[in-house]
Amino acid sequence: IEENSQQTIRTQSAELVQLQAWINPHFLFDSLFSISNMARLEGNEEITAFSEYLASYYRYLTQTGGLELVPITDELAHSRNYIEIQKIRFGSAITTTIQDSNASYQDLKVPRLIIQPLVENAFYHGLADIEHKLLKLTIEVKNHALHIAVENNGTINHDTIALIQKRLESDNLSGLVNVYK
Repeated sequence: IEENSQQTIRTQSAELVQLQAWINPHFLFDSLFSISNMARLEGNEEITAFSEYLASYYRYLTQTGGLELVPITDELAHSRNYIEIQKIRFGSAITTTIQDSNASYQDLKVPRLIIQPLVENAFYHGLADIEHKLLKLTIEVKNHALHIAVENNGTINHDTIALIQKRLESDNLSGLVNVYK
């Protein structure tokens, strides 16, 4: 009886945590939607766009349902949202190019959050100290394999490369390490 009672309490607690996880993003999305509407009424298109990009970004991050694999088009849309947010932040100091013209991969499924962490690393590590930032994201099929490349005009030294390689072999669960694993 005691074991059943404890199991019931654990189940109810898990359901409450799941409900709270749903309520918090719901409040965030409603708030961002309100900001977007207020900005639209004031004629401020930049804040309107920024809040809509943020809402889409966080909606994708907080999706539930154990989606391990997602359509690459969803991954690309999420990465585009991230890039648009950064373009608003950096203004004319950044130029971005996305090349994804090959339709042969459109139906592929990829691990969720596999592209955006690469783009984020390019911004924070490759472009951090550069005045005019260039970022290029290319997705293509070559030799029956999907190739995703994120390039930037930043500089990187051998010590940094060695540190990155060491982190990739660690058990640290960061964005780039998760993508690598």
